Amino acid sequence: MPQSPSSLPHLASTHQSTHQSSTPQERLHMLLERIVDLDEGEARQGLIWAREAEALAQDQGSINQQAQALLGIGWAARHLGRLPEALEALERALLIFEQHQDLYHKARALNSLGIIYSQLSASHQALQYFERGLNISKEIDDAAYVLRIRNNIGATFLEMRDYARSLEQFEQLTEIYYQTPDNQQLNYILNNLGYAQVMLAQEMPAGLARAELLQKAKGNIEEAIRLAEQSGSLGDLCETLSSLSAVQRSLEQLPEALYTLKTLQNHAQNIENQRHLGIALSELGQVYDLMGDFEQSKLHFESALEVLERSQVLSELYLAQRDYSQMLEKHGYFAEALQHFKAFHQLDQQMRSESASAQLELMTSRLALEKAHHDGELQRLRNQELAQLNAQLEAQSRAFEHLSNHDPLTGLANRRLLDERLSFLFEQAQATGEPLTVVMLDIDHFKRINDQFSHRIGDQVLAQIAQFLQAHTRSRDLCARYGGEEFVLLARRLTTARAWDFCERLRLTVQDFDWSILAPGLKVTLSIGYTSDTQVESFEHMISSADLLLYEAKLSGRNCVRPKG
Repeated sequence: MPQSPSSLPHLASTHQSTHQSSTPQERLHMLLERIVDLDEGEARQGLIWAREAEALAQDQGSINQQAQALLGIGWAARHLGRLPEALEALERALLIFEQHQDLYHKARALNSLGIIYSQLSASHQALQYFERGLNISKEIDDAAYVLRIRNNIGATFLEMRDYARSLEQFEQLTEIYYQTPDNQQLNYILNNLGYAQVMLAQEMPAGLARAELLQKAKGNIEEAIRLAEQSGSLGDLCETLSSLSAVQRSLEQLPEALYTLKTLQNHAQNIENQRHLGIALSELGQVYDLMGDFEQSKLHFESALEVLERSQVLSELYLAQRDYSQMLEKHGYFAEALQHFKAFHQLDQQMRSESASAQLELMTSRLALEKAHHDGELQRLRNQELAQLNAQLEAQSRAFEHLSNHDPLTGLANRRLLDERLSFLFEQAQATGEPLTVVMLDIDHFKRINDQFSHRIGDQVLAQIAQFLQAHTRSRDLCARYGGEEFVLLARRLTTARAWDFCERLRLTVQDFDWSILAPGLKVTLSIGYTSDTQVESFEHMISSADLLLYEAKLSGRNCVRPKG
């Protein structure tokens, strides 16, 4: 799996005593040294020390040391999955470093913010932060940190599925790091390079070229494992073992993959953060399924869900629910599959909502901080300069507002705006009796389209579906991209009977469209579910009802419409 290096310099742990130093200043200095000397598994202790360092620095009036402590809070909170807390701490640190013109630490704050945006799947914003940090590191001639940020840029390209650019980045970095003594960074790069090669190979047809690329990936990841074992970092070792299991599955080396994941499971049990253990159990469930052992597959999936639910690692829990649902559906356990699909869907909703809220909160907070910072200087500006700056802030605010409400690929409303609008329309419909219909649609076999025709063609299909939605709807309706290949339409004053006609017209339009203009042999169909029942408990129930009807359409053979009632 792709790795990002720590936002703080990572040193070999010395396990020094944390006894109270003779003076508060000595204590503060010791704590600031300790929080850059931690492994991922020590994030909880790191957060305690960083908070203590912040309080000490604040008491002593040491603003720059307070900002360094905030960097530590951001690092620890990120590893514990507390992204809003991490964002707040890092934004405060960044503002202080900017005010004090501390370029060294400013680059580190920007890099950390880029990592968090990447975790929020806001890849374009992540790249903007990385680019700013990269330019500063070049300006102050911090060559080591330039390489760290370049690795994070490569990892972000990998998350964006831009495998060509990620491979180019990692191959260049590998050549550089082989000339340096920084084995931990070389471990990150080799693991990322190998994982990118696996992902690219999975898009290639079977043949010699694919097999050769997978063997290269295996060699790079095995070298990364050797370096992780040397460093003694269990977190790094678990990441590389997970990547090795991925390449072994691609090579259909299932017994080897099973052994690798068992090894990963053993190491993961010694890490406080149980994310790696949950991943190991979930991937073991997939391997046992491929080997035809349904009972062992089910046992490991259920163990993975238990571990991930207990530790609240939502990003991995929702993937495990999805994979378990697909496995159960494949074996004909449709009731259980539906149950876990519902859990996956609920987690997906929760994560998207939290991600959108966190991004909006960060943008709003950032704008307010920047405005407050400039207020003291604005009094000295001429009226014309003041008006110009205010205009820039207003334009930035409008841009942030649009970004927080719309999907960049399709231009449709995003999940945040959808929830806000549906909440209002639902209350209005219940109060007035005005018809309201929620339509949810999904592109059939979209993963197959990406695998067979490329992700670029997949993106073009998404954009074309968005155009069909906008062409078939009225100005008072709202079209939104719900996530991935799913879309939602909110239609006011649309009765159930008219909704059926609309959905059928849309389905046939997509089915009959000449998709070969995008790629020869390409065919696209939709599965659709809709409800006009506003007598449910909440607007979330309307969404869930439409989603379950969509799932029924999928189970009924796809390319069909399923209404409520």
